[in-house]
Amino acid sequence: MNKRNNSYVFSLLRVFLVLFVALIVPRLYFTDYNSGSSANHQPQNLSQENAFKLGLESISPEFLASIGANGSLDYSVGLITNQTGLDQNGNRNIDILLSKGLPIKKIYVPENDFLAYKKGINWEMIDDQTKIPIVLLPHIDSLKKSKEYAFGDIEVLFFDMQDSGINPNSDLITLVKTLQSVACQHKTIVVLDRPNILGSSMEGIIADGGRSDDELIPVPMRHGMTLGELARHFNTTLLAKSARLYVVPMKNYTRTLFADAAHVSHASLLTNIDTYYGSSFLTVLSSVAPFDVGMDTDMAYSCLALPESLHFPKQKWFELRTILKNQGIETSWYRYQNPKKKNMYAGLRLLVRNVDQFSPFNAIVTIVQFFKDAGIKLSFSADFDRAVGGKKVRDFLEGKFARHDLEYEVNKGLKNFFNKAQSSFIYKPTPKIVLL
Repeated sequence: MNKRNNSYVFSLLRVFLVLFVALIVPRLYFTDYNSGSSANHQPQNLSQENAFKLGLESISPEFLASIGANGSLDYSVGLITNQTGLDQNGNRNIDILLSKGLPIKKIYVPENDFLAYKKGINWEMIDDQTKIPIVLLPHIDSLKKSKEYAFGDIEVLFFDMQDSGINPNSDLITLVKTLQSVACQHKTIVVLDRPNILGSSMEGIIADGGRSDDELIPVPMRHGMTLGELARHFNTTLLAKSARLYVVPMKNYTRTLFADAAHVSHASLLTNIDTYYGSSFLTVLSSVAPFDVGMDTDMAYSCLALPESLHFPKQKWFELRTILKNQGIETSWYRYQNPKKKNMYAGLRLLVRNVDQFSPFNAIVTIVQFFKDAGIKLSFSADFDRAVGGKKVRDFLEGKFARHDLEYEVNKGLKNFFNKAQSSFIYKPTPKIVLL
């Protein structure tokens, strides 16, 4: 009996030993091996799954096949782009789309962006690397007066440009005109989405047309939306006839991803991000004389200055510094010569570190009001009305109606726009309304 029990125990021990050698020992060995030479293998896979990707980087073969009538890529393709049409590694969108088998017949480039797109190699209307013809999309000021874009035998238009996040701008007008043309010509448009560099905030007055010969797009000055979301919004609310529209969304994108310039890692998408932030309000102030914002110098859209001949007290500049600091704008004293104007200027060098902690619209109103109260005679060019969305802001700054009236107009318009646009939102969090 004892012999049988001992034999049984030994048999169990042998089975256990075999299982241990077969299953546990190899695992211990490979765990030790991986910890030495491939310690980051699993975290890398996880990080790649969670990595931010542009719409350009998120196109699947299944999606491309679904566009065609027969589940194939036998449709003719046109690409609407400019110099911003790169992936995060600097690869051109045209080369990426060609590598996916898309038969691209033409590249469409907005007239204003042609020289930047060609980068001075030559000015021939052909892509230097692929030899695909380039067609210029004419500059547009008024949506009413401009004709449709002529897309000819192109069946599917891919749209890939980086929007500035500020209205008005030529990219938004190009998008609207493309949607209109695609709808009328019974074609298809695919928007490859890109981030809104100006973050998640939605602020400013809704464009009202300004001058009688303008038709500004009814979008807040700072809209907080991506180009793909705006395309969805325009397609359902602005167009008389909707286009056949697809948006390829970004992956792992949130609206706060690019808010802090100090923590941005996607440098290829954000060249001169400090200038990008500053231009969101300094572009408007450049249309107010006698302000200078560093144009034609190496500090373009990074300064706010006055001619030294005005003898504006330095103490007043320091007062303004305190006001701007409370609005999320860092400043330092700065003096420079503008070679084109042949004048010396003095004022402030400006820096916005976190785009979601400051308000371009409030900054514009505050700065103009400050200098007006300080006795500086200001004159507004026609571009000022267009840049801030119409005449109402200038009328307020010129004392034609009270601040509470401006606040009512701005805040009511923002809330109405948000309610109409929210069905077009793709990403979280939803845009944050910044009331005046």
